[in-house]
Amino acid sequence: MAIEESKRMESMSQESLNSRTKENYDSTMGFFQTHFRNCCLDNVKNLRGVIARRLGPEAFDEVEMRMFTDLMEVESFPGNQNTSIATVLNYAPKLHALGEGLLSKTHQ
Repeated sequence: MAIEESKRMESMSQESLNSRTKENYDSTMGFFQTHFRNCCLDNVKNLRGVIARRLGPEAFDEVEMRMFTDLMEVESFPGNQNTSIATVLNYAPKLHALGEGLLSKTHQ
């Protein structure tokens, strides 16, 4: 599930970055931020919580923890919409890796 969610995050971020123009910049960024909050933010929080319970705190490195905190702060305090997309795009591979770690553990 985390792997699929990370792919959705990457796809949504890339689509927003690729579709923005000078004319639709603000609306594209605003739509992304609203859409991400509605579709994905709670899923990311919940998936990470499940992963933490199953893999333990050692599954999270300092970089992942900082990036997750940044993701939660950006989405909790809207304003810089560029940072929002970049933060989501940057965190997606971390969530993917956590999902792979969970998948590995279940196949052991």
